[in-house]
Amino acid sequence: MILGRRPGVEVVELVGPDTRRFANGMFTNNVRDMPVGAHRWSGMTDDRGRLHGLMDLLLVADDRLVCVLEGMTADAFEARYGMFVVFDDVEIVRRGGTVWSLQGADLPAVDAELQWPSRRSRSGGLEVLTPDDTPPVAGIPTDDAMLEALRIEVGWPRFPDDASDRQLPHELGLRDTHLHFEKGCYRGQETIHRVEVMGGVRKGLVGLALDAEIAVGADLSADGKVVGRMGSSAVHPDLGRIGLAVVRTTHHAVGTPLVSGEARATVRAL
Repeated sequence: MILGRRPGVEVVELVGPDTRRFANGMFTNNVRDMPVGAHRWSGMTDDRGRLHGLMDLLLVADDRLVCVLEGMTADAFEARYGMFVVFDDVEIVRRGGTVWSLQGADLPAVDAELQWPSRRSRSGGLEVLTPDDTPPVAGIPTDDAMLEALRIEVGWPRFPDDASDRQLPHELGLRDTHLHFEKGCYRGQETIHRVEVMGGVRKGLVGLALDAEIAVGADLSADGKVVGRMGSSAVHPDLGRIGLAVVRTTHHAVGTPLVSGEARATVRAL
């Protein structure tokens, strides 16, 4: 069992009678039909379908949506979406707290108001929002580094390390978890639907085995040509140093060698 903090996340709430309608028109997943108490993953995209952040959505009441932001600060969220709150009765409210990830097959009961399912390891687990920095389960040592290694092992991307500001959701493998294709219009919908219908994305997320650390954002090359961008990496106790990268689909085969400076990487199965 592993317990760690989610890095780089902030929390806001959308509050008001038009919360469902507003969120459904802004984010990539279906909020309109969410049951109260439900959780969904979603993305924040621009009008060209490019990701600017990821989010966990928790509908705690018909007029109250908790948004756990990854890759976008609360300030940036308010500046970005506040301009669209014109005719909708919605307020953006800051919320503090710490988001924890608890991974393992046999999890103890967690006494927390907000908790939701997680896929950041092979066994899965829970994400938990606490009001302060107090761990949600007593007696379990925190291990943020191990949590990161488990996430990378299964290929669950973290924004922005595993993406650039030009990334489409399909390129990060988020189609089935973060997108909805029958929910109505939202920002970036036209491009995302075009990708869905026509297919043929030219790059996507892969796992890597590394012989040395490669910096986030570094170029990855094959045969002297840049074919990808390095994402996050960590040392796994069984697999050694592993990482994630967005690489051209022509170089997705397991075992494909890549280089970045003196460091070498090999595409591994996720």
